[in-house]
Amino acid sequence: FLGETLDSIRSYTGNHPYEVIIINDGSTDQNTLNLLDKLQEKEYLILHQENKGPAAARNTGVKSTKGEYILFLDSDNKIKGEYIEKGVEILKHHRDVGVVYGNLSLFGEKSGPVSLPDFDIYKLLSGNYIDMCTIVRKKVWEEIKGFDEDRKVMGFEDWEFWIRAYEANWKFYHINEVMFEYRVRPNSLLKQAREEERYQNVLNHVYSKHLNLFINNYKHLFKQYTYYRKDQEKPFRSFFKFFYKKYISKPTAKAPDQD
Repeated sequence: FLGETLDSIRSYTGNHPYEVIIINDGSTDQNTLNLLDKLQEKEYLILHQENKGPAAARNTGVKSTKGEYILFLDSDNKIKGEYIEKGVEILKHHRDVGVVYGNLSLFGEKSGPVSLPDFDIYKLLSGNYIDMCTIVRKKVWEEIKGFDEDRKVMGFEDWEFWIRAYEANWKFYHINEVMFEYRVRPNSLLKQAREEERYQNVLNHVYSKHLNLFINNYKHLFKQYTYYRKDQEKPFRSFFKFFYKKYISKPTAKAPDQD
């Protein structure tokens, strides 16, 4: 899949210079190593390390970058050519924005576009909805000291990174267009991480690191959870409530005061 990923990067035709850094996180597969050797001959920067997980691989890559902005791209996904241009321009003109993300299109085991919501801290605390394929200001990574390399959070290190970026007062900018393609595979790391016991370990780790933030937002999160459970139990009621508010209910005008 790496060849397709690199082809998607080459589809960028804008004026912003970029470098491509590829991290080999401990792969010993001979075909992979041969491909990396060929890419190194084409002046790609290839860094090898023992297997430490995706968080450590990303930290290794960022440490070697020369640029001000980082686009994180997993080796089986593909970006749209305009993502670099739009993301960099946003970061240049909005100095308070630290993270730019866009919508995605699924391919592989599932297919179709997926629209993401604008940034909402309550939604983020309820669970991650921002993929790692983002454009991040390098200063953000430096300020919050990179990705958490603890294997307890593996598969969700991006979620924990977003929470720390928010706590450091960085803004998030959502491009409401498809900016990358996400390959859905049957045995992805994220699917493995969502196994009940492992996912509970992730939650315990994230909650303990950001306890005050979760406590401060507890009431709102609990209300969200309560509504969600009620919606699961009575989906028709939820649909009717939505339909009534959107199409039937109208604001009533206040009667003028009488003299």
